[in-house]
Amino acid sequence: MPLSQISEFVSMGSDVVVALAALIAAIVAFRGVKQWRKELTGKAKFEIARKMALLGFQFQERFRQARGPITFAGESAERIKSEDETPQERVALDEHFARQARLRPLGEILEELRSVNWEAKIILRQDFQEEIKPLEKSFRELFATVQSYFSIQLRSGKRSSTDLNRRSDEKWMESLHNIIYARPDDELSATVDNAVSELTGDLSKHLR
Repeated sequence: MPLSQISEFVSMGSDVVVALAALIAAIVAFRGVKQWRKELTGKAKFEIARKMALLGFQFQERFRQARGPITFAGESAERIKSEDETPQERVALDEHFARQARLRPLGEILEELRSVNWEAKIILRQDFQEEIKPLEKSFRELFATVQSYFSIQLRSGKRSSTDLNRRSDEKWMESLHNIIYARPDDELSATVDNAVSELTGDLSKHLR
């Protein structure tokens, strides 16, 4: 075989080797990128699920604290007091201030939950709105009850005993009181506990 042909074959073989090497490198790179993307996606899913579960537990704990039966004097220290407040009004206003302050973190946690749920729709391809709804409903009920209860308390000293049926009025106030100040294993606490348990249960498959 002429030397020119041998050189040609060697050159062609060299080109094939280079092409194969490039192809192998491309395949390895593609697999690497695919694996990297898979790891990133898995990490993103884990972080979204972890964040949402954590917010659920935070809401549960803050809700329990918000309904705690004991109110400390320092909780109303920042309230601006009026000189013409009666002792009865001062007690009611201080308590109202403290209870409202306890509600603020709950509202903030719910806002974060809604925001993270938007991320979950995209990354986890799952909507957790149904699991969040009982938490929102419980928060609204507690918030509205706090406003009603203390508004009535502030007015109670200024109205006559004939304005309302005293017995039914006291019974209604007791029902409001039981929503604001938790009793062991009451219905409102159970609603929140069950909702958080369902939420974290649905998220658990993304946390493995």
